[in-house]
Amino acid sequence: MTGRLLLSGAAVALALFAPAFGQFAGVWDTNLGRMNLTQDGNHVHGEYDRNGGRLDADVDQHDLTGLWVQGDSEHRCRDKQADSHYWGHFHLHLDDNGKVFHGYRSLCDGEPASGGEWRGWRVDAGH
Repeated sequence: MTGRLLLSGAAVALALFAPAFGQFAGVWDTNLGRMNLTQDGNHVHGEYDRNGGRLDADVDQHDLTGLWVQGDSEHRCRDKQADSHYWGHFHLHLDDNGKVFHGYRSLCDGEPASGGEWRGWRVDAGH
């Protein structure tokens, strides 16, 4: 009986302290250039190399969804977002080991994959 109680207590402790979302913080090599992300709870923001790119997003389990903005892009949006005419939405999925993500980005408010695929490989984990 004591063995079961200890195991149950350990399972409860793991459930209470395990993160409910993927950890995106850190340095990534991506098909859009080097990316540096900071994560505070389920909120992520950061920069990437392509045309002064930056992003702002929220994490839901292993999925990161948000807005990307650049100083220039292949398509100029009619409306501005975050002081730029070059922006879109994105959705990235982090694999189970937390080292690779894949997803798509839109151009402006276009179709989800209208801006192409976005892939990344973790270089260094953030703190």
